[in-house]
Amino acid sequence: MGVGGLAGRSFSKPTLTSLAFVDRVETRYTLTSESIQVVRLATHTADYGARAPSPEPAKSTAPVPDDAPRVASSALTGTHQGAIPLDWVRFIRQPAPGSVDVVIAQALDMLRVPLLLRSRVAALVKFVALHESGFDATAVNLWDSNAIGAIQADGAPLQSSRGWMQTIPQTFARYHVAGTSTNIYDPLSNICAALSYMADRYGVDLSTGDGLVGFLARSAGGYIGY
Repeated sequence: MGVGGLAGRSFSKPTLTSLAFVDRVETRYTLTSESIQVVRLATHTADYGARAPSPEPAKSTAPVPDDAPRVASSALTGTHQGAIPLDWVRFIRQPAPGSVDVVIAQALDMLRVPLLLRSRVAALVKFVALHESGFDATAVNLWDSNAIGAIQADGAPLQSSRGWMQTIPQTFARYHVAGTSTNIYDPLSNICAALSYMADRYGVDLSTGDGLVGFLARSAGGYIGY
């Protein structure tokens, strides 16, 4: 996604045809070349954050505080609804505020993903986040070709990809979704921007599911960043 990501690091890397996630609600998501199947399991769970549901995301209606860490540009980077000026992007490293499932559910709510499509899009998010960051909301890429530019408040170069989905600031700003945080490390806003980018760049329709299988097929021979 205009992202370098952490792909290629030491995270577990299941193949596309046998990918499975086990989460706190004991649901297994299995991706095949044709569909994403959901199977309920009686097995162990993995906890990625607090057990209490995350609060509703704060609306981005107020001006960004003057003392908020910013980058040195004031031009809007895109015309998508919710796009923000690049200098509104904040770099505050923080852990995920809730479980993987809770945060993803909030993102799908923000993007108005239909009920019948939610399990497939949720599995897509998990597939990408697992490979890009290992579900580390504070992850930042310091070594690939994107890791250039002035050092920001988080100690990383401007262009470094960050967060669960490893977005870069320009892409995050251009595809920012109204009502989500301007902090690139916030998992909710990070996921929303990433999915919006996928919809635009790869033709993944979040209302019909069109393009989803094709996007996943890119990684049929091994994960390919987006």
